[in-house]
Amino acid sequence: FCYEDDEVDLMKFLVDAAVHPDWGVVDAVTDLLVKITVSNISIKSLNSLCNLFGDAVSTKATAIAGNKLVLTWIDKTRQKKWVMSVQEKVLNLLWTMLVTKSSENEDDTLKVLDYFKNQFGNIRGHLSEWAFTGLTEKELTAKNCILTCAKDCLVELRGSVRKEPRFEDLTIEDQRSRATQSSSLLQIVLDLVDNLRPDLLREMHEGNPTGMLTDVYDELCYAGSNEVDDVDDAALFSRLSLLGALCSYLQPQSPLTAEWIAQIWNMCIEKHRGVVLKWYTIILDPSVGQDTVYFPDDSEGKAARSVVLENLSNLITEHGFNMADLGTDGTDCLLQLFMWVNKDTGAFRDDPSANVMSEDQDIEVVGDDLIAFDTIAVAALDSPPELSKSSEYTLLTVSEAIYRARLMGMKRDTWNNEQKDPPSSFTDPTVGLGRYDLLESVFTRLQSPAAADEGKVNHWLSVLSLYLRRLSEFNSDPAHGCRAEGEEMVLNLMMGKEVAGIHKLQVHTHTMLKDALAKAVQLAEESGANLDVSAPAIVDIDEEPEGAGAAAEASVPGIGKKQILKPVQISKTGNPIFRDSLKGANQTLAELEVKHAQYISVQDDIFAGEMADEDLPSPSDVLSTNDGYINTLFKLLELPSTCEAAWKILQMVPTAKSAEEKLNDAAAEPSKFVELLGSSSNFWRRVYSCQTVESHLMPASADAQADDVANTEWRRKFVQHGGLGALFSLISEGDIGSLDSFVRSASLGPVVRVIKFCVCNSLMAEAEENDAAADDDASTGSGSPSRPTLNRQFSGHSAQLVKDAVDLTMVITALFAVIRVGAADELSEGEVSAVSNAIATITVIVQKTDKVTWQTMCQALPLDVLVRLILDSPEMALREQVSETFSEIINSGDYMLLDTADGQLKPAEDVLGNLFTAKLDSLPLLSPKAEQFFTLLRRLVDVGGTWFEPASFVGLLTSKLRQFTVPVTDSEADSVLVGLLKTFASCIKTNQSLCDSPGSQELVKLLTSTFLLRLPAAASKQPFGTFPAPSVLTGPVCFTDESRSSVCRLLYNLTAVENAANCGVLTQLLFDFASQTDLPHDEQILCRASEDIKSFARPGLHNNANRCYMNSLMQQFASLKAFREQILKVPVRELEVSEEEEGKEEEGKEE
Repeated sequence: FCYEDDEVDLMKFLVDAAVHPDWGVVDAVTDLLVKITVSNISIKSLNSLCNLFGDAVSTKATAIAGNKLVLTWIDKTRQKKWVMSVQEKVLNLLWTMLVTKSSENEDDTLKVLDYFKNQFGNIRGHLSEWAFTGLTEKELTAKNCILTCAKDCLVELRGSVRKEPRFEDLTIEDQRSRATQSSSLLQIVLDLVDNLRPDLLREMHEGNPTGMLTDVYDELCYAGSNEVDDVDDAALFSRLSLLGALCSYLQPQSPLTAEWIAQIWNMCIEKHRGVVLKWYTIILDPSVGQDTVYFPDDSEGKAARSVVLENLSNLITEHGFNMADLGTDGTDCLLQLFMWVNKDTGAFRDDPSANVMSEDQDIEVVGDDLIAFDTIAVAALDSPPELSKSSEYTLLTVSEAIYRARLMGMKRDTWNNEQKDPPSSFTDPTVGLGRYDLLESVFTRLQSPAAADEGKVNHWLSVLSLYLRRLSEFNSDPAHGCRAEGEEMVLNLMMGKEVAGIHKLQVHTHTMLKDALAKAVQLAEESGANLDVSAPAIVDIDEEPEGAGAAAEASVPGIGKKQILKPVQISKTGNPIFRDSLKGANQTLAELEVKHAQYISVQDDIFAGEMADEDLPSPSDVLSTNDGYINTLFKLLELPSTCEAAWKILQMVPTAKSAEEKLNDAAAEPSKFVELLGSSSNFWRRVYSCQTVESHLMPASADAQADDVANTEWRRKFVQHGGLGALFSLISEGDIGSLDSFVRSASLGPVVRVIKFCVCNSLMAEAEENDAAADDDASTGSGSPSRPTLNRQFSGHSAQLVKDAVDLTMVITALFAVIRVGAADELSEGEVSAVSNAIATITVIVQKTDKVTWQTMCQALPLDVLVRLILDSPEMALREQVSETFSEIINSGDYMLLDTADGQLKPAEDVLGNLFTAKLDSLPLLSPKAEQFFTLLRRLVDVGGTWFEPASFVGLLTSKLRQFTVPVTDSEADSVLVGLLKTFASCIKTNQSLCDSPGSQELVKLLTSTFLLRLPAAASKQPFGTFPAPSVLTGPVCFTDESRSSVCRLLYNLTAVENAANCGVLTQLLFDFASQTDLPHDEQILCRASEDIKSFARPGLHNNANRCYMNSLMQQFASLKAFREQILKVPVRELEVSEEEEGKEEEGKEE
């Protein structure tokens, strides 16, 4: 009755109840509808239900409730197979929901769309071909259903444009929304029909595809026009996508032309420009597959790309255009069009794999007329940072390709002379490419009023830095910041394919590549290395090579083993063949990012197709010779926000020719050095000149080092004409501590290195002459100097010039100011270098000056900073340098230091002893940086002095040791524990009377029971089922090899003086420990992978933790008479022999 009654429609009652705003029965009704639907429902009722659903979701008053109802019904009946007529009704319902966008929830819309595709696929499956006659009833129904969906979408589009009467009841907003949904849905329908698409399109518009396209195009133009304000980007893009799809589907009758493309650009208002450009990126792509063709022929596509790029370029280069308005989509479109159009015109090599949107770009310029290069420069340099990244990649890669193309053009003669053909794609671009100059583009902006925007300036400098770095391999000279030799380093050099042929190569961080390779070849000759030139050598080593042997021991912890230097060819005789194709020959190891102790392989093959630059200066070379560019960078150094970026540029290009010439001219005119380096000159130009001076004094280039006569002459003039004194004013004037960290980092390093070189060489040369004179008087021969010397020793004349030029007391005062910089919580690399070199210079001054002179100087010594550095500095180099300085002061024996407590000069060991004792009291227990501190403390204990009162010092050490309660398992963090134990041992050794003190026996117990032989919980019997704490919490305090050895040494010193009481305590402790040999039951033994608490075969002692160290101690103590006597006093019970064992013994005797 309910299903088939002609007067009563149960479906209507149920749907009305479900969507009633007040009844709240939607869940119950939905369950009932699902039960009815999936059982034996009639087709009539089901068709009625679909119609009712459609009315519910189309009516505003019931749309929300109706949508919820239908979504639930869809979800629970998804697996139901409908008959054809019902499928048609269901599809129409889903179409209505999609076009009217019945739900604002995107997830709901996607659910409906997914079901629509599913049902459409079922309908599509009934139709194999689009025929006008001979179709079965099912096929005809499927055809009509598909055609209805497509036509209804088109009607919606047409109606919104033409404002047909049936749409008058809808608001403008609803019309635009329905049109947007229809355009998207029509594209989906056309995609789903697959091979039936041409027939469907033809029948949709009665054989007039242009008319259909016109409808879509007209609606698009109306939507994007100024008449409509409420169309969002997504809505417009759906229309554009439909237009593109129709143009592709209707090939070759597509009317899409360059004119249409241009019209779309013109008709879209400004706020929709990004959407149109996004669509252009799709529609204009020449690399789309055969199945997707938008233009009737390729010429139209090229013309369209050219028109759009021209329009876009005109827009961007307009005065006042804001690049932020272009957006990400617009920027991507610009970059793609730039590539496509220049490929179309033949300016770029036509390589589909070339991609300007990633860092792995590979562009080859083969023509000299580039389209829109200036536009790309604007996009890269003037866009906001969030939009400019991809533009930067493109601009940098194209600029690099332009330089290489110009270089190849200039090398055409070289190819001909070597009877080689240039690359087949190369079309000899002329010097016309020189007009596309990124260097000029950047500096034009830097010299313009726009340079007032500091954010833009930093962006321009960043792009410039990347550009210069890309082409640095073609520089004619090393970078300005790398001309001095830098720090010493050692490379593990691998020759040929034999890993065993690893050699130590002594170089500096600023050694030029060609010089390093020349040294490598020389080393090969001297060592007789077997160079294999028949095959490439190992070029990339991530791990320590197998068979490296002793070479690996030189590796510095934390330093990786890295790649090859750069290509070079080595002949069988060991002589290098530096062909002019050697890339980066003038770059330094620092520029190539080669680190100390890395494994480096010399490769025996080279890039044969790439010629070195002889005729075309690199961008860095051009910059260094352009005074206007250099002056601009120096102006930017005066601004705190751009200072660092500008200085970075100056460091990475060769030294400015004008600055080099001025410094060379100064050697001939006495007043010039003071003029260039004195306080009247600009601060940054003084620092820049100081770096040039450093490169003259300590050149990195092997050629410069070889000209020793010229170097000596220049050095003497520099010192004699006031250069050293003028340079010294950079750190002697003003408050160094008030400078910005970057300014200190950039300026202090070169100044202190020059002072160190001159002062240390001067003092050492004087000491050498005095030592030589003393040797001559004693007739002992020349011998070798007792003190270390620098690589370049000054003559007596040069040494005297330095002494006359600077006051040593003032030098020390200035160096002390530099050392105080080390008190900062964080130090840059330049600051570390400056502080380290200042301390090293002080060390040499301590070595080479007389005690009276030092007594005057030392009153300003920043002892507090030095002690803090030796304990807290994260830089190992600084800690070691401070340790060396203190060692020199302590070892001399009669130096005086200022005691800040009372302001009196006192012996150095007393002042330092009190300082170090105070620091020891507050020293954290776990510190990886205390090794140098305790080394010096032990030295102070050995020297002694009024500061040292043995009993109280031992009390301090003991109280510090008692603070250790748990094992110190980290070998890098137990430097305090090891230092305490070693210092204690040294104190006991030099003060043996301490062994008789009342607390010595307690100390022996503490060291033995807690630090050495304390059993971890897992080594003792445990109640069944319990889990003891791990050994890292309960075992002996001394957990590392070094700490165990240290505590053994301290125990030995406490008992090595034949102290019977201490030996007795130790003997009893050892006996008690050795007696713990009863093993727990098997089920009570907890074996842990990290603990050696396992059962071993007898005889012998069970290895409970540190038994091996006890054995070592026993062997040492056996040499002590008192210990042996105590051992013999220990009562030993006689073993009880069983009857069975006695019987076996008797049998053995008889045999």
